Amino acid sequence: MVMAYAHHGLVGEPVETFEKMQLVVLQPSQASFVSVISACSHLGLVEQGRVFFKLMKLDYGMDPSPDPC
Repeated sequence: MVMAYAHHGLVGEPVETFEKMQLVVLQPSQASFVSVISACSHLGLVEQGRVFFKLMKLDYGMDPSPDPC
């Protein structure tokens, strides 16, 4: 869902959906992080994007990768 919203230009919904995933303790995929960070970029939410980037590494143990998802 996060990727679909971002792909269709719905920039607020990916962030909202990701936050709901956290509330119900769903494990996000690397693709979810790429989508939500991209949405933050489109919204100009640089600090929020950094927060998600740190979550990816610190809370979920995912390493950033240059490879596409």
